[in-house]
Amino acid sequence: MPSRNREDVLGYLQELHEALADPALEKFDSVPDEAAEDAAARLAVALGYCTVFGIDPGEDAGVLPTREAIGAAESLTRSARRLASDLELFPSRWDATPLGIEADTLCADILGRRMELWVAPIALTDAALEAMCSDDPQAGLLNGRMEALERAIDDVDDKMRQEEPLSILSTLVGTELIENWRQLLVEPYASMPPYWLDGTLEEVDRACQQSLQQDLARFARPTISAERASRAALVIRDLRPIALAADAPAPSAPVILLRWRSPDGRYTAQLPYARAPVVGQKVQLTIRRAESSEIADELAGAAVDCAGNTGRLGPDARMEISLDALRAAAKAADDLPLRVNDVPWEELPPIGGE
Repeated sequence: MPSRNREDVLGYLQELHEALADPALEKFDSVPDEAAEDAAARLAVALGYCTVFGIDPGEDAGVLPTREAIGAAESLTRSARRLASDLELFPSRWDATPLGIEADTLCADILGRRMELWVAPIALTDAALEAMCSDDPQAGLLNGRMEALERAIDDVDDKMRQEEPLSILSTLVGTELIENWRQLLVEPYASMPPYWLDGTLEEVDRACQQSLQQDLARFARPTISAERASRAALVIRDLRPIALAADAPAPSAPVILLRWRSPDGRYTAQLPYARAPVVGQKVQLTIRRAESSEIADELAGAAVDCAGNTGRLGPDARMEISLDALRAAAKAADDLPLRVNDVPWEELPPIGGE
């Protein structure tokens, strides 16, 4: 797990305290509205930043309650859809913006919003795991909202990883914004940064600069307008190979939730899987009824084989598994098969996965 003793040089701890004090969160005690969901999203973002930057959030900040996490996921999904829409207009807006601070601010806004959609799901994953382990009846609803959020974020990345947006965003290379984010990341995020911090933008910028110099050689006295036109033209000529570097996935959380479904669709199995497990750590495979997300206690005693880890479900439909053994199995094969009473179950996409 990441260390949490970093100095809060960018003020994220203050943002966390302000988010915790937002009176709109009180609406989750009754019927939350969009303002409450937006407040919960701000809290998830603040918690996520504290995690990836190794900032101790203090005793007052823990895991998001399930209702707040559901509301935050709803708000973040709306934010992701707005960002996807804005990315369609991003190149034309950039073309109409004067070079300098205004253009940098426009790019920083896009990257800042994408950064929030990276860190917030980390807090939501913690909430989903807590809900699952505590048998929260709304755990299934939270998982569904998180899946919808992941789909909306995928749409954002489909648009953001295109050649033209990447070439424009690369104008921020060398700025304090990108360097501060990169330098503040703690493990495991520092080793697996998102694509806008992993060197992709630097590769795009180098390609832009090389082509720019070639184009400017045609002008006796290059002007800012010529430079702008040259950079804009790169989206057609030079960036297709570079854009492929953005296909590298970014981790969304230190813990992901592995999932399977029974052949008849009546049950789902869930298993928390840490990306950087502690040696000797144990995790619980849990089987629930698909429709209600309640514990499937009728399956108590069933024989289970999870990627070679065998045993029987306890009376609470759970079985303990060594995370070391599970990690070894994951390295040795492309999938993690689950069999219950010798019947193979379908592996589902993980929550919080790559």
